[in-house]
Amino acid sequence: TNAGKMTYKVTSYPKGMKKYVSVSSKGAVTLKKGAKKGKYVITVTAKTTRNAKKATKKVTIKVK
Repeated sequence: TNAGKMTYKVTSYPKGMKKYVSVSSKGAVTLKKGAKKGKYVITVTAKTTRNAKKATKKVTIKVK
């Protein structure tokens, strides 16, 4: 197939908050109860395919 594989990874979060944020292999982000205010960053990466080059995008979630 020509579809590129997408990967998702939590790359930034407020100090000590790693256990409160997760992202599934399908890209669903979960913030658990008790997550503190701050910025949580998810990096989305599309691998290289025959038709497209590798691409990376950062998605920022702000908890107020």
